[in-house]
Amino acid sequence: MVTPVLSVLVGLALSKIDWQLTFDKVILSLLIVNFSGSFVFSLKQPYNFFFGEASKDFQEKMLVAEYVKTNTTEKDKIIAYVYGSTFYYLTDRRPGVRYVSASHPLLDYRENFGFQFNQKFIEDAEKNQPKYLIVANFDKLYSTNYELMDYFNQHYFLEKAFTNYSVFKRYSL
Repeated sequence: MVTPVLSVLVGLALSKIDWQLTFDKVILSLLIVNFSGSFVFSLKQPYNFFFGEASKDFQEKMLVAEYVKTNTTEKDKIIAYVYGSTFYYLTDRRPGVRYVSASHPLLDYRENFGFQFNQKFIEDAEKNQPKYLIVANFDKLYSTNYELMDYFNQHYFLEKAFTNYSVFKRYSL
């Protein structure tokens, strides 16, 4: 909605310019450079999506998901202790805990909100016994939730390491 309005306003402003003046030509040149620069910089996001880091990350997520899918049944549950719920969708496996994103228990733990999300997370994990745990290898933020990290270390072992993600399997299974 903003772009059409901005285009109309720029067009109206350009129609009022006396093109014989040098100052007006400088302003027009600056506007053209600005719009051209904005267009070029806006191409960075699609490039990243198709060829850059986002593409590489998604390809690796597909490999991790395929590994988990191959080694589980549709009834098995998993924990993806990462931001968002992408792995649940890609693996077509249900979460073994009520929080599909690691950010919920982390915020409660870090900010001391008192909602006891870690306790609920652990209770759900004990009840559902998720077969696999997926974590991001270089995500220092989520690893600051020491309570859950201790739980993971006690109940899961590393089964498969990828470049940016690791898959842990529950000891009891």
